[in-house]
Amino acid sequence: LFRSVGTINVLSGKKDSNVQLTVYSINGQLVLTIQIGDVSITQEVVINLPYMASGVYLVTLSGTLQYKTYPLLKH
Repeated sequence: LFRSVGTINVLSGKKDSNVQLTVYSINGQLVLTIQIGDVSITQEVVINLPYMASGVYLVTLSGTLQYKTYPLLKH
């Protein structure tokens, strides 16, 4: 579970290509899509979320080799 006031840092954890990050509200509404492209094992992606209302969101990181979903609690 990520907890955030306005920024989240996402670390892929493996080398991948065609990586995309999506954020959905808990109701399934698409809030944000970011095309990241190719990532390295240690590459960190910083996402600013100041415009999003407080609540629970689902953050999905998908690429050629991975598909992960994480819950996010925005304060």
